[in-house]
Amino acid sequence: MLLLVEDLTEARRIEAVRRDFVANVSHELKTPVGALSLLSEAVMDASDDPEAVERFAGRMQIEATRLTNLVQELIDLSRVQNDDPLDDAEPVRVDELVAEAIDRCRAGGRAPSRSPWPPEVRRICTCAGTAASSPPRSATS
Repeated sequence: MLLLVEDLTEARRIEAVRRDFVANVSHELKTPVGALSLLSEAVMDASDDPEAVERFAGRMQIEATRLTNLVQELIDLSRVQNDDPLDDAEPVRVDELVAEAIDRCRAGGRAPSRSPWPPEVRRICTCAGTAASSPPRSATS
């Protein structure tokens, strides 16, 4: 028997953020790119007016920074999507976990404050209305 428990709260939150981001990204990227295009034309037209060139160049830097930030957000989003939630997974003796949960349900007991189980397993048991207090037995016992 295989039991896989996964908390999808964070994944759902990230998916909602990603959807919102993707919905706005084309507009947000289009704005600074269009501004940079117009500003570069303005710099070319104002080549004989140093003050105008300086003003347009300053505005171009602002738009370039905005574009850089958007690209960084895309890179960050890509990194989050490629994370594997099972990278930090640890094996758990499910038969022992279930036996402990059944024993606790029968006894109506509560978990001691110090449990040898990892926090993730304690959270699962707490959510199930049971408690894990016995340490996992080795695979050879």
